[in-house]
Formats: sequence, structure tokens, C-alpha cells
Amino acid sequence: DFSCMKFLSLPLHPDTFLSFIFIDFLQVDCSDYPKPVCSLDYMPLCGSDNTTYNNKCIFCNAVMDSNGTITLSHFGKC
Repeated sequence: DFSCMKFLSLPLHPDTFLSFIFIDFLQVDCSDYPKPVCSLDYMPLCGSDNTTYNNKCIFCNAVMDSNGTITLSHFGKC
């Protein structure tokens, strides 16, 4: 729901593999927003406005209020 990741395994030895995680893009689907009420769940997201939003709902409401000018900077606190 929040992001897309790919895994790449590189052989170091015939019996050993090293995995790297590549994040293709960070995205949050805000197509069902705005909502009149958000839960109190705490799963912080950092917006491009350097504001920490407590959860997806609060973030998406802010995105919609900004007409899409706020985007996701990264997951977690700013």
C-alpha cells in the first residue's frame, strides 16, 4: 500500500547470496481522500513540507488540501 520494493541477489560464492533492496519509488495512494475523521494510529510520514504527519489519513488530507503540492519525502518522522 505504501511503497514498491525490488530485491536483487548477487552471488558471492556458489552457496552464498547477498541481497540488496532498491526502492523504486515512494508513494502513498490518496485516491480515497479527504476523509472527515482520521484515526489516532501512529505511523508517521514526512511530507515535502518538512511536516511529520501521524498517519496516512492525516497526510493524505493535507495532500488534498494542498492540491497535490505536498508529496511524500520519506516514511517516519521528519
